[in-house]
Amino acid sequence: IRIYASRDEEENGMYFKNFDDDFRLREVIVGHRCCVERGEISAALSSYAEPIKIIKACLSLTSFDVIEDANGFAS
Repeated sequence: IRIYASRDEEENGMYFKNFDDDFRLREVIVGHRCCVERGEISAALSSYAEPIKIIKACLSLTSFDVIEDANGFAS
């Protein structure tokens, strides 16, 4: 998602927007080359009150798309 946000919070030349009632994390899409285990991602998300959906992505075999991996983190 892209949002318009103020550049108030700078850290090492990068700017961040904190999650709040108007801007909530709902889903994490893990890239097909990412080797971080699902458990590590779940642990990092454990402080959120609402459940966060975690999806493993892969490259489509029939198009130039990135899609949800049907095997999840097993592949």
